[in-house]
Amino acid sequence: MSDAPIRSEWPFVELDVAAGDAEDVGAALLDLGSTGIEERAVADDRVTVVAWFAAPPELAELANALATARTLDAGVARSAASTLRSGSAPDDDWLRLWKRGFEPTPIGSRLLVFPSWKRDEAMSIPDRVRIEVDPGMAFGTGTHETTRLCLEWIDANWRGGSLLDVGTGTGLLAIAAVLLEPTTRAVACDVDPIAIDVAQENAGLNGIGNAIAFDVCGPEGVDGVFDVVLANLTADVILLVRHALFERTRPGGTLVLSGVLVEQADGVVAEMTALGLLLEWRRDAGEWTGLAMRRP
Repeated sequence: MSDAPIRSEWPFVELDVAAGDAEDVGAALLDLGSTGIEERAVADDRVTVVAWFAAPPELAELANALATARTLDAGVARSAASTLRSGSAPDDDWLRLWKRGFEPTPIGSRLLVFPSWKRDEAMSIPDRVRIEVDPGMAFGTGTHETTRLCLEWIDANWRGGSLLDVGTGTGLLAIAAVLLEPTTRAVACDVDPIAIDVAQENAGLNGIGNAIAFDVCGPEGVDGVFDVVLANLTADVILLVRHALFERTRPGGTLVLSGVLVEQADGVVAEMTALGLLLEWRRDAGEWTGLAMRRP
């Protein structure tokens, strides 16, 4: 476990947008490092978007990044950034907000992701491999398109072997692989020690606390090669560590990428193809794309 301190409060920023723009602005804030988004209606056509962070963001830098976000209409981005303000809330408030709207979620033909406070409801859903997740201060509950795309690939394709989950967040992807195929050799890494703590706790919740090797590092810090490497990151981070991702994928293995915006997908595919990878699978979900590329 990490020596990261236990906090009594969590930082957030909030801003005001038209109700129709709230989802896109929330997605942009997730891209900029938010660990969770809440929408609070303030009028018939206006919404306050609350974005939680693991550490207090520098407000001026965040406002500038939001105002120039490529995923947003320029006018919407500038207007939203101009209302940005910061605050903090007690830990129990953050957990309460996470619980709102997090229901048992079937994924593919085999998986069901659910939070601990919905255990009884999840147990009543038959014929699914159940994955219990408490998000803590980490990203990945199966409800966001980027995580869901990876889970859909795992559900359809994973039949055991060795697997590396890069940027593991809540540990959900590695946990899913082990629960589907208990002989899986799984390694999960993240540069955020808080995420690793959360992932270890979730592995324990699912009775596989010793089945996954967790480490606080990026892919370059992991030894060995794997049948499958999962990287649910963002396009810029994927390209930054692309050589390490390629090197951790064994010949004949598969690199699964998510966190890529639809308009960025062709560029990511081109960069990874230049390394020698072959595109085998692509699926879009909303504004996001999932990719699976084989190393010959």
